[in-house]
Amino acid sequence: LLLCFLFLAPARGLSVLAQQASNATISGHVFDGVTGDPIEDVNVFIAGTFLGSATDSAGFYLIKEVAPGDHDLVVAMAGYEPQELQLQILQPVAYIYDFRLKPKVYLAPEIEISASKPTGWQKDLDVFKKLFLGDSHNAQKCKLVNPEVLDFYHDDVRVLFFANAEHMLEIENRALGYRVNFLLEKFVAQGQKVVFLGKTRFDELEPKNDKERNRWRRNRRRTYNGSMRHFLKILATGGGDMSRAGFKIMHTPDLLSDAESLELQEVEPSTLISPGRMEYERQLRFSGYLQITYEREKESKAFIYWRDRQNPALVNKTRQDLLASARPGKQTSWLKLNRRSVTIDTSGHLYDPMAVTTYGYWAWERVAELLPLEYRPR
Repeated sequence: LLLCFLFLAPARGLSVLAQQASNATISGHVFDGVTGDPIEDVNVFIAGTFLGSATDSAGFYLIKEVAPGDHDLVVAMAGYEPQELQLQILQPVAYIYDFRLKPKVYLAPEIEISASKPTGWQKDLDVFKKLFLGDSHNAQKCKLVNPEVLDFYHDDVRVLFFANAEHMLEIENRALGYRVNFLLEKFVAQGQKVVFLGKTRFDELEPKNDKERNRWRRNRRRTYNGSMRHFLKILATGGGDMSRAGFKIMHTPDLLSDAESLELQEVEPSTLISPGRMEYERQLRFSGYLQITYEREKESKAFIYWRDRQNPALVNKTRQDLLASARPGKQTSWLKLNRRSVTIDTSGHLYDPMAVTTYGYWAWERVAELLPLEYRPR
């Protein structure tokens, strides 16, 4: 079984109460923390959503239609350290938050750096895109618009690969119809095992025609179905529709290299969930591992190749050879809690992405599969 961490920090509780008639506004000013001058064109946004604003010449920003719930407000600008503020919006009123950004300090290099990117950087970029965007059908339709903001580093002793971004990454996802701005806070990989942490802001792309608009709608629904968010939403609302939605949950105390040797016991979904602090929150608690099978969709051949490449006995086989003998099964993932309990909301959003570890199919899915928190399947 394969290990992969995917840590994304979304806004929390967003749109759980979005059906209310009136929502809040968030506004304020952003200043240089040293000079006190206002900063223009700062990106201020609610993580994981379409909601955001760029500051004007006076450093002013305004975000409208903020639904009640818990949110992460992110402030990011090239040349400055980003800031984040955790908010709890309870009333449809105006909230005001000002920020003073600290300029980044860049150490002068001890050697002269070439103005052009070296060949090694291009190879690292290719590796990064595969690990970051993924290898799915959606990933093939993604374009990293501003790769020049990336730098890569290697730890040859521990065989680790690091990536840093001087500014928010811009990804154009033509499979789902979104432009994703990604504030990369951490990225480290060891082979195919990867941990990354960041905040996202979404914008809708303009479809070329009705055919593309309809294709995006179908792809979004396909991407949502069987996802961890889909699973958590059903779980948080009682779990009664779990089998009807196509999910089967089993429990195992250990995760072994041989999936056929796992000790599996069927789980009643309602036993995994208890009430949370707020009306729209739930506590997820279990020991060991959950095996979640989505029975309505087969594994992708790209996933099978990714999985089998981790098997030492198959590492020398070509992609063609591996796929020739592949027999796609049902999409299966494993979930482990890194805390005693984890908070989710009734829309299926995970409050602390570092509180869980995913394995299997969910671990293979990367940034190309991200949907905004406003997304609702039709």
